[in-house]
Amino acid sequence: MSVPPRKVNAAVLLILATVLITLPILLFLGVFLWLNQNAFTAVDEIVPAELDSVRIELKNLASRTVDRPDHTTNDANTLDRTDPDVTPTYMMRPDFVNVLAPLREATEIELMQWPASAYLGKYEVKYKDGRGGTIMLYWATVTHGAQDSPAEVWMKIGPKRYRACSLKELRTVVEECATRGTKK
Repeated sequence: MSVPPRKVNAAVLLILATVLITLPILLFLGVFLWLNQNAFTAVDEIVPAELDSVRIELKNLASRTVDRPDHTTNDANTLDRTDPDVTPTYMMRPDFVNVLAPLREATEIELMQWPASAYLGKYEVKYKDGRGGTIMLYWATVTHGAQDSPAEVWMKIGPKRYRACSLKELRTVVEECATRGTKK
C-alpha cells in the first residue's frame, strides 16, 4: 500500500510567504532610513572645521516681479536680468563659514506656520568622518507675493522646519562663493 500525499496547509504557506516578503522590505527600509539620517538637526550644530565638503545647488527663479519679490522694480527684473542657477558646486573650505552664516540665525517653526513655498535648492554637507546631511531650501513671502515684501528662505533639516533669512542675502553669499568653488 502506498501512503497518500500530505495536504499542504494553506495557512502555513500564507504565513511563510508573508514573512519571506515582509522581512526583506523591513530590512531594506531600516537600512535606507539609517543611511539617510542627518548628522545634524540645526545649522548651529554644524562645525565648519569638522566638514569635508559643502555642495550647494540653487535654482533660478521666475522672471516676473510678482514671482520675484526680492526685486521690487520691473526694470531690475527683466528676462535679460535674472539670477543665474548655481549649478551643483563644491564650496572651497574657507567659504564653509560664509555659506552657512545666513542660515545660522534660523528659527524653528511649527508645521502649521510653513507657508506655500517653492523649491529653491539644497546644501549637502559631508563631515570628515563620513556622516552627512542635507538642508532643503525653499522660498516664500509672508504676504504671498506682494511686491513690497522681500522673499524669505525657509528650510527643512530632516523633519524640522525653519524660517531662515532673506533670499537676497542667501543668493548674494552663495553666488559669490560659487565663483571660487568646483562645479560637479
